[in-house]
Amino acid sequence: MATNALTLDLAAGIIASRIHDNTTPTKTIIKTELNDKAKMIYSKRPDWEWVEGTGQFSTQANVFEYDLDNTATGIGVSDLRRFMGNLRIEANSQEIEPVTLEEYQGRFLDQDNETALPRVYVTWNDKVIFGPSPDAIYVIDYRYYKQFSTLGDADAPLWPEDYNWIWLVGVEGQMMDYNDDERAARKWGSFLGGIREMVGDTETLDENIRCEPFSGKNMLPLERHFPPDRF
Repeated sequence: MATNALTLDLAAGIIASRIHDNTTPTKTIIKTELNDKAKMIYSKRPDWEWVEGTGQFSTQANVFEYDLDNTATGIGVSDLRRFMGNLRIEANSQEIEPVTLEEYQGRFLDQDNETALPRVYVTWNDKVIFGPSPDAIYVIDYRYYKQFSTLGDADAPLWPEDYNWIWLVGVEGQMMDYNDDERAARKWGSFLGGIREMVGDTETLDENIRCEPFSGKNMLPLERHFPPDRF
């Protein structure tokens, strides 16, 4: 998948130009809104193709519990939302299956006396826990979904560039709303329509998307899907 070249700083410049206000305080607000709208887009599905990642980490003998976000004591994946299905032992390609906490506790409540090739895992309380405890060092391959991380000036969102207009039109509308501009309603409609286009589902997510309108007094009722006003 091609890398998105639209950084936070570039996006803020585009919005500032469109609302004719390039002052530093306004651009600071725009960047905050860009992060808020990006986080909103990320949240609409947990399994976007563009938030998939891969990695590796090594177990320790007789240690069954590992921190997800600590490199020294665990996996060290700061943007991990959740693993994608099975983990895999690199040496022999054996799959390690996910189970619920209840299933895990029923099978491996006391791990003091059991070590072997791990067969299952559970994620709980920012940790990954294996059952049984690894009896040696194993390199584990994993695939995962990334969570949203706040964008800095040089950072770009992970989605394909074809969807940048959705992000931009949502923030432009938000800034219009702050300025009591009635065109904000149309921009919001385009933003919602764009998210539906990304999700590919106009039924199940419609109610959830509609619950987050702009907050200003000039919001107009949205009775239909406005055609996208693309950048």
